Amino acid sequence: MTTQRPITLAIYEPLDSRKGRNQALKPLSQFVFASGQCDLQLTTTLTEGFSACKVGFLRQELLRYAELGRVPIPLRIPDLPQSVQWWSHVVVLSGGATIFEGQVYEMDRDGGYINGLVIGGYGTADALSESPYLTNDLTLATSGAILREVLLGQTNWVRPGDGTQFRDPGVAHQRSEFNGKYPVDLVHQFVQEGQVGTAWMFQVWENRIAWFRPQLSGTRPDYVVPKDERVTQWRENILKTYSDVWLQYQDITDGNADAIYKATRSNYYQTYKRTRTWFVTAGQLSPSAARSWAESAIEFAQLPDVSGTITRQRHDPLGTLTAWDGLETVSGQSRAPEEVRAGESAEIAGRLFVIQRTEYDSIQGTFTAQVGTVIPDMTELLTAMGQDLKSLKRGINPFIATRDSVIPYVS
Repeated sequence: MTTQRPITLAIYEPLDSRKGRNQALKPLSQFVFASGQCDLQLTTTLTEGFSACKVGFLRQELLRYAELGRVPIPLRIPDLPQSVQWWSHVVVLSGGATIFEGQVYEMDRDGGYINGLVIGGYGTADALSESPYLTNDLTLATSGAILREVLLGQTNWVRPGDGTQFRDPGVAHQRSEFNGKYPVDLVHQFVQEGQVGTAWMFQVWENRIAWFRPQLSGTRPDYVVPKDERVTQWRENILKTYSDVWLQYQDITDGNADAIYKATRSNYYQTYKRTRTWFVTAGQLSPSAARSWAESAIEFAQLPDVSGTITRQRHDPLGTLTAWDGLETVSGQSRAPEEVRAGESAEIAGRLFVIQRTEYDSIQGTFTAQVGTVIPDMTELLTAMGQDLKSLKRGINPFIATRDSVIPYVS
């Protein structure tokens, strides 16, 4: 059980796109809300970090907590319209812990008062789509180096983290592959592309620091969650499992239009007593990119797809609006749900899962964390990687052999 702490809303002037990422923050105002004085909704994701935050303010005349046995500090914010600007930089804290950082893109008003703000994180598609990457450079570079270059050159505020936060999968690409694309396009491709046998995530957290690293990179979970009635929507599906992945592509290094990379795992047959082959046709790729895709795909295809939702609720027997179920850490402590983030890991029934999305809602008194095995949409990834993929759909169905000399039937 955890106790909800006061919520601090720190509002700053909008960041200036001409002053770069090292500019000093200029405070406009700060508000501290006792429990029940504001409605708070938070979302974090694997590919954004801080995603969305909605803060609703309750007018003093609408606060009836005295009738319900509650004693919050009376609140009215007549100066809030002067304290918020479009694109204002906002930091939301629970106690002293940052639980969101972003910029204002929506305001709700009622009778001259602002009674709500919607704040978007700096890792969202909108924030990473302000300037395209333009280049005709045909030289090869690694995916991490290209993403770092694009974030520094095409975004105004996001900065790649240090060597432990921002890592390089090492997949080779020509810079010209990304001509005309926005930073968010590269993020989506490189997250799905990952590294050989490893899925990656991209997130922007405090101080607009970008994290780019493997999912489940550690063996020690952040949380140990009992598989009880609070773990819901548990599903297991074996239809997307395979023993072999064959990728046909055009090699950009030598022009070979029928290059094939084959990835296989013999333990699949030992487990399921059958073999299944997924044959995919791509467009132009480097050999290292083809290898990374196929080896990643075969790793993801070894185990059934598992998903579930961790739920927690607020307990309010005395009308205090402060008592919540938390998530159990490895050390046995309980962490407040608003502090749990996508990208952290949870052990459930002895198996390690990545937290893919969190949603915290103080209005409903609910918290959910979606967990699952790491199985990205590999076909969508190829669409992004290739330059001419009109025949991508051919051969995806493992039960149909379209080229008997090359593609085996499922056996």
